[in-house]
Amino acid sequence: MQVTAIKESGCSNTLRWALKNGARVWEDDALCAFISDETFYLITISDINFFELFRLTQIYRDKLRILQEHPASVPNKEELEIFSGEYITPTGDNVNVAEAVELCITTFMNLATQMRGDDDIISSSAVRLFIPMIARRFDIQIPLSFYDFMCFMSEEEREKVFTTEYPNTINDILEDRISRLKINIMTEFVKSIKVLSYSERYEKYLNLIKYAPLKAYTSQDNLYKFGLLEMFKMDNIRRSEVKAVLFKSDKKTLSSAINSIAKLSTDLKLKFVIQLPIQYMQMLLNYYDAHILPVEYESSMHNIVSNGLVYENFKTFSGNTLSEESSEEEEKTFNNQIEAYRVRITEANQILLNTINMLLSKKDDEDSSMSSEEIFALLPAIYKTNAVLTINARYIDALSKDNDNLLGAMFTEIRETVNDVANDIQRKK
Repeated sequence: MQVTAIKESGCSNTLRWALKNGARVWEDDALCAFISDETFYLITISDINFFELFRLTQIYRDKLRILQEHPASVPNKEELEIFSGEYITPTGDNVNVAEAVELCITTFMNLATQMRGDDDIISSSAVRLFIPMIARRFDIQIPLSFYDFMCFMSEEEREKVFTTEYPNTINDILEDRISRLKINIMTEFVKSIKVLSYSERYEKYLNLIKYAPLKAYTSQDNLYKFGLLEMFKMDNIRRSEVKAVLFKSDKKTLSSAINSIAKLSTDLKLKFVIQLPIQYMQMLLNYYDAHILPVEYESSMHNIVSNGLVYENFKTFSGNTLSEESSEEEEKTFNNQIEAYRVRITEANQILLNTINMLLSKKDDEDSSMSSEEIFALLPAIYKTNAVLTINARYIDALSKDNDNLLGAMFTEIRETVNDVANDIQRKK
């Protein structure tokens, strides 16, 4: 990945006025404060993989813009060199690490290619879910504040950029292969995509308190799950939230809390835990800003891997022959093809997990250059991740009209719960 473009955005009236009058803006903190209020920069980063895109989306939400998605492909030999060395299996066999990684990626790529041709069995929209995240590349644009832009530069770069020729001088930095600005931007980028991890104890409580309602969602046909955690309203007089939390709540306590909520005329808000494939969680986070759809308690990588690879969203058989006997034979063939896919998915997933376990044991070697982020980028985006959403009841109708079929279906189903809760509260008035 690399920084390929930097574009000034916002308004630069104050900055240009200061530069026209010979100001050394980086030496004047008070002036910088006013400029930062108006001016920011759009940074284009090219050739990032989908795992990196997902982590950046968790941070930047709707402020991240996808400029281009490149055709998915197996990384070349040079790119796979990060997975270097040999690995000795428990049985004593020597395994070339790069070749094992390539096999892992190719297995899923071949599976996705076959799926693309079997659209009578599996939806074409599902194909991308099975492509390893490391094989999907993007060019993106993220914002950078004026203050960070200035601080990331060396003294020499500031002297070159902040002249009367600004903003044309920005291009000079891009052409410098050892630019301090580009190095610092990439350093922050690497920090941002770090694998999310929690302590074992926190993970245990997270599963017990926040993620537990997912177990009650029994439908196997959907790629999503959700469960209600709590509902609340803002008491504007007392400047506090009145909540009804479902976790370990007895009937009397819950009824009292709902009665208190019913007395308030402010917006009803509800917290839901949801589970989505990484692909769709990235879309959701990128579509909606943090004010419309606040998100918290996001999955650690441990939780994502623990959720496993589960796919049952195959199409159902629809016979098109007049003969009952022929129809039964076609249905049998159809079901056999689905079963064959289940076997191939299971086999590919086992290869993946074996490869990840091998890489994690290899990562701590002194001569190893691979990172956890590169290892877990081998996962396909079908792997599921959890998060807790806060949904304003006023917005649920709009959310249920989401253009994406899966997100729209999930919010439509959530709307039923929201309406049931709203009706229960209404009856308490």
